[in-house]
Amino acid sequence: MERCPHCGGGDVVRGWQAGGGGAFIPLGLRVLGGGPREAPVRGELLACAGCGLVWDWLDAPRLREVLRASGTRETRERLGGGPSGGRPPR
Repeated sequence: MERCPHCGGGDVVRGWQAGGGGAFIPLGLRVLGGGPREAPVRGELLACAGCGLVWDWLDAPRLREVLRASGTRETRERLGGGPSGGRPPR
């Protein structure tokens, strides 16, 4: 299991950023689900010149809503432990 490099939480989901930074679309959503599909991102990418890790911040409550409403059963069960509690700096 991957861990968040910021808070150490295990609620890490894979996905992609649509439209050049417009929104994060997580993998593991139901194909025919009619619920929400994306979470807005702040748009400011951070990158490590040493290892190549790239990251950004997004609306975590919205991402949890998307995963609960539109996630596959496997996705919902994997994240059933709730949010990790990590918050981005303001």
